This record gives sequence, structure tokens and C-alpha cells, in this order.
Amino acid sequence: MDETKNPAPSLSQPFALRVERSHKLFAPAAPLRAGDRCPVCGQAVLDYDGLLNLVCPHCGFTGGGGCHT
Repeated sequence: MDETKNPAPSLSQPFALRVERSHKLFAPAAPLRAGDRCPVCGQAVLDYDGLLNLVCPHCGFTGGGGCHT
């Protein structure tokens, strides 16, 4: 096997860890409610899932905290 083509990675070589976020963090002025537009994508209406989380069916945004009446 020729080790010059694919040398084993060395522990002394630096590496970069890159983290990407798909959603911006925000602080809503009022609590989110079912029927509100999604604060992230604005394309769909929020609705409760089986665990009482507000979920956007378009982008997958999930807002926890229980239901607000």
C-alpha cells in the first residue's frame, strides 16, 4: 500500500470546527400563539403538535413553553 497518496492524519495538524445555524435567535415582543405567522420564515401558520409545541410546517421552527390562552 502506498502511504504517500493518502497519509494518515496527524494529531499535530490543526483542524477547524465550523458550526452553521439555520435559524436566527430572536426575542418575540409577545408570546407566540397558534395561528400566528412563523417568526422565522413567515411562510406558514404556527400550530400545536402532540406535545403542545408551536410548530411551523414549512421550516420546522419549534417554539416550546406550553400553550398560551
